Amino acid sequence: MGYALLCRRMNRAMIRMPPTIPFFFIFGTVGGFLLIGAFSPSIITILALPLLLFAPISLIGSLIYLFRCRPLTGYHVAAVWCCVLLFVLPFLIQFLIDG
Repeated sequence: MGYALLCRRMNRAMIRMPPTIPFFFIFGTVGGFLLIGAFSPSIITILALPLLLFAPISLIGSLIYLFRCRPLTGYHVAAVWCCVLLFVLPFLIQFLIDG
């Protein structure tokens, strides 16, 4: 629902080359992390493997796409920051947990 509202808002703003695909991967990654957190620890390993393999690839691809877009709008900048944060966040959490 949030993704659809964001896409509608970008279309209403008439943004040239709106970052709909990067936001699709961002919403998918966040949804995957929330799904992993909702299940028991035994299922987490099964669900986490594809997410940890494919999420960084999609986020890096999104960053490459976003850096090639011109002109950059606030939506593009927000997508860049979200991609960077979602790429670094699992490593940061693991570092904090392991201490």
